[in-house]
Amino acid sequence: MKHDIRKPWLMAIVALGLLTPALLPAQDGAAVAGNACAMCHQLTPDGDSAVPSLFDLAAEHAPFSAEQLQSLLQQPQHAVANSMVSEGDLQPLSDYLNELE
Repeated sequence: MKHDIRKPWLMAIVALGLLTPALLPAQDGAAVAGNACAMCHQLTPDGDSAVPSLFDLAAEHAPFSAEQLQSLLQQPQHAVANSMVSEGDLQPLSDYLNELE
């Protein structure tokens, strides 16, 4: 009987793909905000937008904890940003937002 070596390799590749986000190093908070939040929220304190800037959010809602941000990112309007923020990014992002207030 012929042994198919593709299956173990395929399983290893899939497993690695699933684990990769957890293995990536956390980014600093400003980089996370620039990548995940800036699509909708301005990163400067002044500006005209229907969506509040990160400075406005920090002034109104800080202090943020990593747990609060995780809950916030699970809301439907934040689905894209949530897909870009790893668990290791939550604390640096909350630290960054808390510095903005």
